[in-house]
Amino acid sequence: MNKRLIGLVIISIILLSSISAVTADEDKSYTINLSDIILTINADGNVNIEECYQYTFNGEFNGVYRTIPLKDGESIENLKVFSSGAYSEYEVTTDEDGNYKITTYLYSDEDYTQPIKDTTVTVWYEYDFVGLINIYNDIAELHYKLWGEEWDEGTEKLNAHIQFNSSEGIEYWINPYYLSSNESWNGSELNIYTGELSAGEFLEFRALIPLSQFNENPTYAYIIDSNGREEIYKIQQDYENSMRYLESFSYLYPIVMFLSLFIPVVTYLRYGKEPKIDYDAPYEHEPPTNDHPLFVDAMFGTRESVGVISDNGIQATILKLIDEGILSLDDDGEEGISLVLNNDNILSTIEDYEANILNLFLKYGEDGRINLKNLKRNLSNQFRAMEFESEYNKIKNDYHEKYINPIYDSFFRDKGAKIIKYYGTSIVIVSAIVLGCISMDYCIAISIVFIFIGAIFILLNNRYGGQWTVEGRMKFEKWQSFRRYLNDFSLIKEHPPESIVIWNHYLIYASALGNADKVKQAMDDIIPSNDLQNNNIYRYHHHGGSLLFTSSMNTAHSESSSKGGGSVGGGSGGGGGGAF
Repeated sequence: MNKRLIGLVIISIILLSSISAVTADEDKSYTINLSDIILTINADGNVNIEECYQYTFNGEFNGVYRTIPLKDGESIENLKVFSSGAYSEYEVTTDEDGNYKITTYLYSDEDYTQPIKDTTVTVWYEYDFVGLINIYNDIAELHYKLWGEEWDEGTEKLNAHIQFNSSEGIEYWINPYYLSSNESWNGSELNIYTGELSAGEFLEFRALIPLSQFNENPTYAYIIDSNGREEIYKIQQDYENSMRYLESFSYLYPIVMFLSLFIPVVTYLRYGKEPKIDYDAPYEHEPPTNDHPLFVDAMFGTRESVGVISDNGIQATILKLIDEGILSLDDDGEEGISLVLNNDNILSTIEDYEANILNLFLKYGEDGRINLKNLKRNLSNQFRAMEFESEYNKIKNDYHEKYINPIYDSFFRDKGAKIIKYYGTSIVIVSAIVLGCISMDYCIAISIVFIFIGAIFILLNNRYGGQWTVEGRMKFEKWQSFRRYLNDFSLIKEHPPESIVIWNHYLIYASALGNADKVKQAMDDIIPSNDLQNNNIYRYHHHGGSLLFTSSMNTAHSESSSKGGGSVGGGSGGGGGGAF
């Protein structure tokens, strides 16, 4: 079976069975064993809230925190904080986003000097939540998150108790509607019990309360001069309808996603199988064509997509200019080596793309000299790197337009590769949407896996799914045979080039193909050292020119890219918390 098909099958199928969650043991951890919340609704619109959280700490901790988002018109008053199992003190801060944060420091000694360690602690919060009750013209509303998405850890269970003035006329919803919970009335108190709630989940309570349960002027409520009942009914009904639709979709989702894995396989079989050619030579002892090194790098190199110019091709072009005498080499001692332009006027005699490459690098040199160590220093500056990268990419794009685009389709067809990338993009988008809309564990797991798989398909180069034409594959295979010859040191020794001029030619193309070191090693062993002393291309590699160039390009690429009635789920309260 073709190697590329094997690769696609591995990516599409075997990855699914090999992905596993890997977690590293940490020095410390904690769990929230129980969350107990009591809401008491008063006739003046004030809501008294008591929260109790039981933590079990493994390792050393300094305390816990609780954050509560506040909307316009809301405030928290009369806060009290207590603890059992540790000594405590607390502080309150409010950030620019309106989050009310309670930081409770926990100590194991009465002098408040030692942090807690390996213990169980219960923390209580008691406060008045002003502005939490919405008073409409026809109804009152309590819309409150008993558990918010911002908790760092989940809770093993949650108990909530909502004390009304009367149970008569109360209508309520618990969101998300599919969340498993038990509710019961005890007189005018509604009790809600849940099992485990994970970090990132929310539990929201919404109730419509008759206006008769409040004073004529409920001072601590938020007054809204409109009717609210029908709008709230509509919000909840629309939400439940959409959730039921998503629930139905969730049953089909895994089947559809796994069946979709046949798309890249079928795409390969349709568009990616290579044409047969009458060529099976294991080696070529000479460059099979006299194309530009930049063209060879883009079309017949193996590190990038077909048609994409890499740094190898740019460096090979510089070597070609050294070989032609456009550039010479100077040894700058501890400062390494410099490329020197022999004559400014000579730029008009070379190809436009070659002149553009030289002019770009000369901008970061001085007086027609490009010191490769200084080049890296200059490109370490982010502004210069961004400027360089912009011109560098323009040179490559211009070359592509002039020399590659006109013949590209006669060498290579990338329709299949485009389909595979579109497929990868599609499953990432679909998986991300599902991940944000459906909270079922198996859908979350499948979405994460397919986001990962989709990202791989997006990043694959166009050789996966793409297809050479007969002419393109013939040239590609010949260049690969030549590359194997350059890599086979024993073969070079057996069939060496006849002159130093040809050696230089080999070294240029070896740079374009990414294996110049092999040719340099062969030159060291085969060619007398006296013949190499004045060979600028050899000296360029011998004095680390290739490494300095590669390092400079990596620096430029790196520096240039471095920067710097609410709907369901929109209830008040919630927030989160954690330990530190």
